[in-house]
Amino acid sequence: MSNVLLTFAHISDSHLTGSAHHDYGPAHYSPRVLAYFQTLKERGVDIASGHKATVSADVANQALVDEVNRVPFQLDFVLHTGDVMTDPDSAAEYALPGQVFGGLNAPIYYLTGNHDNGEGLRSLMPSVSFQNRALDYVIERNGVRLICLDTATNGVDHGGFLTDEQLGWLETQLMAEPEKPLMVAMHHLPISLGNEMIDFFGMSNGQAVHAVLRKAVPRLRAVFFGHIHQVVDIVQDGVYYCCVQSPMGQPDLWPAVTPTNQREIAATPGFSVVIVTPERSYIRRYVYPAPTGTPVS
Repeated sequence: MSNVLLTFAHISDSHLTGSAHHDYGPAHYSPRVLAYFQTLKERGVDIASGHKATVSADVANQALVDEVNRVPFQLDFVLHTGDVMTDPDSAAEYALPGQVFGGLNAPIYYLTGNHDNGEGLRSLMPSVSFQNRALDYVIERNGVRLICLDTATNGVDHGGFLTDEQLGWLETQLMAEPEKPLMVAMHHLPISLGNEMIDFFGMSNGQAVHAVLRKAVPRLRAVFFGHIHQVVDIVQDGVYYCCVQSPMGQPDLWPAVTPTNQREIAATPGFSVVIVTPERSYIRRYVYPAPTGTPVS
């Protein structure tokens, strides 16, 4: 297509760790979250075992990098919508994702997830100008604007939140340069998915975020997000929300699915490719076989 303005890949929730284990340790959770996990356990749901991966994070993410690199055309960049690492102890640990994703055939931009260290992510994007005392920024390429929001830095209990300063900045950016195609990216979904567990870790002021996004309809092409480890597309009030698989497990969490009746984690990793033209945007889903290796104990 000769009128293509922008082509990028969307990945999310790589959950890299400094070891072979994909472990959500209780030391990283508040008493409120631990109490919620305990109520789930009493109902037969063990969050810790449910998040165990079948292979180590380095193996899973190398497979993702290899698959993205097999796309038979050049990408302008790769967009990572957060949870790059799993609760690292220091910013220095982000040398690991820098090494893993440094193997991509395109530059990469990161958003902050609730398991990330913001300073570590800053170190991976030295040329980016961040705003609002958070990791908010705008990518402008070939006449397309992509607003990247940090929903995690000011969040509580692994949920998301945007300050009044961030909301004001978002509204200003949404109204700027109205002739250009516009997209937004963030880690947390601001609206309810109608699922108990996802909504528990959602955005505490998501209604306010959604109300601001509505003001950009119909110019706003899509809102890309992560956090929930699965493919889901939602249109609410004209706003299109689009999520992508995690390479580290894809639980089925839908409005009709509760923590007690969800099935085992499905092994269907993947990513999306977004193609933007002046008239419309195309989103193509890619899936690939789950990598094999020594199981994580």
